[in-house]
Amino acid sequence: MDLMKGKKGVIFGVSNTHGIAYGIAKQLHEAGAEIAFTYAGESMEKRVRPIAESMDAKIIMSCDVTKEEEADNIHYEVGKKVRKAIADIGGVMPEDMPTPKKSLKELEKEKKKLKN
Repeated sequence: MDLMKGKKGVIFGVSNTHGIAYGIAKQLHEAGAEIAFTYAGESMEKRVRPIAESMDAKIIMSCDVTKEEEADNIHYEVGKKVRKAIADIGGVMPEDMPTPKKSLKELEKEKKKLKN
């Protein structure tokens, strides 16, 4: 089934092949989606990486959401793929499109300043 062919997503929370996050990832993969996986810490990487690799994941990254830098990193990596996909189809990204080289908090502060 190709219902999700060409679609991309990030799955958080896979820890084994018995949970809801795994079930969602598996269904999306079987429907043709390209999935990125995250894990929190080395011990979880050992569990998540084989699952992600079995689904041909191109992004497998640490993302402990209690660490702002790791959340920023996954946002940046996924953003790079989005920007590349847009460029690949001939699209042009606006010059002022924010990229998470800055923390998400810094981007939010900039948004608030613009609103005021």
